[in-house]
Amino acid sequence: MLFSSNHFFQIINRGALIKPPVDHIVSMLREFEFKLSHPLRSDAFYSLGNMLNFSVIQDNGQPIEFSNAFGWRAYYDRPVYDRNWLNASSMVSRNRHFQTIIGGYLHTYTSRDFWKMDFDLVELCLKNFGNRARYDNTLAEDLLSWLVVVPLCSESKVRFQEKLKDHAMSKGSKLSDLFASYFEDPTNQYIKDRIQERIREALIYLNTTEEFHLI
Repeated sequence: MLFSSNHFFQIINRGALIKPPVDHIVSMLREFEFKLSHPLRSDAFYSLGNMLNFSVIQDNGQPIEFSNAFGWRAYYDRPVYDRNWLNASSMVSRNRHFQTIIGGYLHTYTSRDFWKMDFDLVELCLKNFGNRARYDNTLAEDLLSWLVVVPLCSESKVRFQEKLKDHAMSKGSKLSDLFASYFEDPTNQYIKDRIQERIREALIYLNTTEEFHLI
């Protein structure tokens, strides 16, 4: 009854909780559909687990080290609720880890022995948003509708869309023109990289907003 009640879906209950560090990292991997360059290597998954665990710990959330015998305190417990997750240090850490991971984390053993975690943001946006992904205004709307439960303030929304409109590596080129070139030749990695970097920079900026860290 609870999950089908009107109270459960009321807007006042959205954005009422700060994402715990585990949710922040794991939801990013799930939503953006990460891929490993060597998916069959057990040592790659082991190293990946270590890296993610270290990131969560630095973000102020030890996943298996609880604060007391009762485990992690519930988000509604007094006096500070879920605000334990965020402070000046952990916010900087969250931004750094998000940027490192979404940029394509590279783990190098030697020059010939490595594994990489990567995201195909171009194909992900096309799969989720179809033709609307070609235009910066509709892509911005769809990304925000998908990723945040509390609307961005007008200033942040403008800055987010600006990241999709332009980039130093493809200055002056419209996003729609880049997509048109990509559709003409999907094997053109240069064009795909130019689109990818705009989406990536927009997501990195989004991670710096307060609204992105609410669930």
